[in-house]
Amino acid sequence: MWDEEKEHRGTLWRSGENEYIFHREFGEPLYPGTPSNRWSKLLKESGLRHIRLHDLRHTSGSLLFEAGEDIKSIQECLRHSDSMITANIYVHVTRKEKKQIAYQFDRFAPASPIRPQ
Repeated sequence: MWDEEKEHRGTLWRSGENEYIFHREFGEPLYPGTPSNRWSKLLKESGLRHIRLHDLRHTSGSLLFEAGEDIKSIQECLRHSDSMITANIYVHVTRKEKKQIAYQFDRFAPASPIRPQ
């Protein structure tokens, strides 16, 4: 993505080889608090519950995992140096997955008058 933007801007590109996630039109970094401030304002204006901007990384990792992506692919997407960081910190079990796990456990329970198979 940066390469495409840098090439598109040509000699107007001002950040050299730096790859800032949040940057101005010509590659210059935004002030560090700007993305979070804009995010908070957007949530408030939309009437949505406040979550940190960084929490979107956790959400995206968890949703990708729920959709069947493997940890290595998610690690690369989130640009972590180690897949254990991705697995232990960024990928969380979703409600949908918890229901699926409960369903799997129910399959092992013996039949009873209350719960026939």
